[in-house]
Amino acid sequence: MKIKQVHISGFGKWSQVAFDFDTQFQIIVGQNESGKSTLRAFIVGILFGFPSKKQSNNIYDPRDGSRYGGDLVVETADGDFCIARFGRTQSTLTITRLADQHELTNPEEWLNNNLSPLTKQSFDDIFNFSEQDLAQIKQISASDLQKLLLNLGAVGSTKWLEAAINFDKQAENLFAQRSTGKRPLNQAVRAYESSESKLSKQSEALQIFLDDQQTVSELTKSVATLKEKIDKSQEAINHLTQLQRQYQIFTEAQQIDKKHVRSVSEVDLQHAEQLQVEIDLLVGNIRRQEQEMDHLKLQPEFVIEIEDSNKRLMTLKMMVSQLLSDQQQRDELLTQQKATQAQFASNQVPELLSINDDHHLSNYKIRLIGLISATFLLAVITYTIVTPIWLWLLFLVAIVIFIIRYAAHANHVTNEIKKQYYPLNETQIRSVQPSIEQYLKRDQSLKAINQKIELQMNHVNKAIQSLASDLNVEILLQSVQESVDQLSQITQNRDLLESNKKALWQQQQSQLSNMIDASSISLKQKMFDLQRIFKKYEVEKLTDLQNLAVAYHEQMANNHRYQAIVQQISAYDQEQLLTFKNEQALSNTLQIEQTNLAHLKQRFAEELAKLARIQAKQMQRVSDDQFMIMQQTVADQKTELLDQFSDYLAQKLANRWIYNALHAASQNRFPKMIEFATDYFNQLTIGRYRHINFEKDEIIITTENNESFNVISLSTGTQEQLYVAMRLALARVVADVISFPMLIDDGFVNFDPERRAVVLNILARVSDKQQIIYWTTRVETDDFQNVIELK
Repeated sequence: MKIKQVHISGFGKWSQVAFDFDTQFQIIVGQNESGKSTLRAFIVGILFGFPSKKQSNNIYDPRDGSRYGGDLVVETADGDFCIARFGRTQSTLTITRLADQHELTNPEEWLNNNLSPLTKQSFDDIFNFSEQDLAQIKQISASDLQKLLLNLGAVGSTKWLEAAINFDKQAENLFAQRSTGKRPLNQAVRAYESSESKLSKQSEALQIFLDDQQTVSELTKSVATLKEKIDKSQEAINHLTQLQRQYQIFTEAQQIDKKHVRSVSEVDLQHAEQLQVEIDLLVGNIRRQEQEMDHLKLQPEFVIEIEDSNKRLMTLKMMVSQLLSDQQQRDELLTQQKATQAQFASNQVPELLSINDDHHLSNYKIRLIGLISATFLLAVITYTIVTPIWLWLLFLVAIVIFIIRYAAHANHVTNEIKKQYYPLNETQIRSVQPSIEQYLKRDQSLKAINQKIELQMNHVNKAIQSLASDLNVEILLQSVQESVDQLSQITQNRDLLESNKKALWQQQQSQLSNMIDASSISLKQKMFDLQRIFKKYEVEKLTDLQNLAVAYHEQMANNHRYQAIVQQISAYDQEQLLTFKNEQALSNTLQIEQTNLAHLKQRFAEELAKLARIQAKQMQRVSDDQFMIMQQTVADQKTELLDQFSDYLAQKLANRWIYNALHAASQNRFPKMIEFATDYFNQLTIGRYRHINFEKDEIIITTENNESFNVISLSTGTQEQLYVAMRLALARVVADVISFPMLIDDGFVNFDPERRAVVLNILARVSDKQQIIYWTTRVETDDFQNVIELK
């Protein structure tokens, strides 16, 4: 793959810019803060995905607000393609074949196939190189640098080496090899030894050695008899010990004599080993593909999310429908209220007539006439009864004044009622009372409906905002119905997109199924061929066949060893060894004899003690409680010591395992890497160092005078040059398999001008095989064309 053009829409400081990479060796010059590293990060982001906040502190948001992303124009074996990626959090990838402007339907699959087997991590380890890599070289010790170089062929080895160093440091903090070490484990060992010594001394003090019941004559005979038995037992033990030392080689000789191994064809062995490797690869591929198939069979989360969103949208539509219905009912009530209000001049509906007001309005004239008539009759009656006349006149005046006041009051009440009901007459006022009563009831209904509408509106708005938040869209201030329509359109668009995803998901399942079937058929055939070889040599697995081949080559040498072993053992000892069923029986016999000797020596010591009349009894004895406490203390110290030793050994073993694994992983590429690295290193050191040799676990550097040095002896500058040579050699070796541009960002800033010129010449030669894109702050020569200068 070759990068021909870079178009940046918005990425960090870059906005709406384009770069043409016309040559295989593209140099980009710019000072600090000119955007060199940003351009390199953009290229990596287009190919492997833009960085997220979890992955990197710098996510390169466009400074001027431009659209995040851009595209690369790359040249592949299938022609030129445009790889475009836009958006940081939910980036979209599109790939267009420039020959016919055809946009690929599966851009992710095409990009993965063209980048395979590279991942971002392996790309950084092989093809991505910066000044920071050399800065790390200065911060580690020379011995750690040698380990890093030895394992450089294993991709991702840097992080594993850092872990191995940390394990070793943690182990050293626990235990020091010096006897005077003050580390926790050293102190625990000394404390345990001291406690154990005290316990041993106190234990010996508990024994009672006095026996005052024996006589001197009995002791003398007993000591003599025991001494004779001890001598015979010691002689037997010496002989058994000699037989025990000879038993292993005697048994080995018997096994050699009995062992008969058939020969194994080298062709069959190599064929079986090749078949086993291919079977392991097929099994690994099938397992990985089945895992991918199992993952794809899981119900995609987007289906559940779509169903949930659709249910919530349907509920929202029902809520909106109910809300609109209530609003329509409210509008109808308002129309009726306005119609009632229009009957009155003030457009204000008066209160209902009270019973008294109704009586005043309808009967006050009749009552006035009746009152006048009654007054007249009363006046006539009182005239005939009451004397003198002035008293009657006074009574008559009082009645007239009462009638006048009553008539004025009744007329005032009637006028007030007519004023409220203007322009209605008395008949219309009485006929409009049912309408006013309905108006008051509708007014109560309107208040209830308004409260209900307000509550429904709150629920609907909350539902709209919740659904919009889940759909990650922004709803502008507009009517409820328009908001629901907008959400419906968004949901329909999303359903269409997710249906496309589901189709892609089903297609991936079908492809994986076909790949698994093809791999299974190939696996069965290779397993059949391998079993046919196993059946020929009557073995069950490859290790048995390999062991059989090794055993055959060893058989001839073992025959000579058998003769040498037999000559070391006398005929009598051979006969004695044959009497034992196995080595355990011999060990049991020796143990019994040793136990008997120990018993005899114990009795002998006791008898000597009695014979010497050691009658003084130990006056100071350790109590049982104190002795038990000391035993418990020693046991606790032993447990703690074993726990700390377990931690120490775990750290040391983890360190060794990492180094062995990385060393094994790098061996396949190392010979060819050394060939290229030797040439590069010779040029970088201006011919001072001629050879790089790999000897066991060391890298040996040979000068022009045939003087040899290991990496630890080199200066820091020379170590950096060796590391650069190894990195370039690794990229050169891998380039034969994976043709991919190499990105170098100011990787040689600490080199002097002469060595920088040498590096540029090396890169120019390497660019014949693969594209080189080199960012730097300056170039001391004008020999290179199409140098891009950043400002």
